[in-house]
Amino acid sequence: MKKIRIIISIVFLVLGMIFNGNIYLLVVSYVLVSKEVYFNAFKNIKNGEIFDENFLMIIATLGAFYIGEYPEAVLVMLLFSIGEYLSDLAVDNSKKAIVELIDLR
Repeated sequence: MKKIRIIISIVFLVLGMIFNGNIYLLVVSYVLVSKEVYFNAFKNIKNGEIFDENFLMIIATLGAFYIGEYPEAVLVMLLFSIGEYLSDLAVDNSKKAIVELIDLR
């Protein structure tokens, strides 16, 4: 699901850039890719962890939107989400490898 949101967001980002920085396409791309980041940030704020990486990414991208750098805001959030996805994938692969080693023994 996360991979699909990232791919769709990339498509909207590219379309937004092709159509001369169309803000509507860029906002759609941003909303798709940042959904989980916002959810995690609000969950962490509720638990008392205010300045985590998710909250700081939101501040950075909203600042970019404020100064009119829409494609940069989307790209920063997109790259962050891709990094999180790859990190989760690596952890899952490591867990599977450890389980296979334990089963082998």
